[in-house]
Amino acid sequence: MFPFSLEHTNWSQLGKRTSSNSMLIRVKVQTRSSQEKVEQLDIDEYKVWVAAPPADGEANAALIETLADYFNVAPSLIKIKSGNKSSHKLVEIPDPEGDLSEEFDN
Repeated sequence: MFPFSLEHTNWSQLGKRTSSNSMLIRVKVQTRSSQEKVEQLDIDEYKVWVAAPPADGEANAALIETLADYFNVAPSLIKIKSGNKSSHKLVEIPDPEGDLSEEFDN
């Protein structure tokens, strides 16, 4: 398991990069957990535990907050691309350093 903050992460090696300076990750959400945490399972796959129940968008909001803390980005920049009503989601995370565009030029 990785620490809760990835401030010094090499973003070029995480997830599937998109042309909009962000990455797409697959997320499995475990709701009603006693603790909120993130575990990286693969380069683009994570499991996230949240305390919120899967009702009225509470778990999705908790997921976004938890991922924002983990990746050190603003919650408003994180987007659930698919799986809004599923425990399996595709999430877009912005690159906080803004340097992913350089990776596409190489």
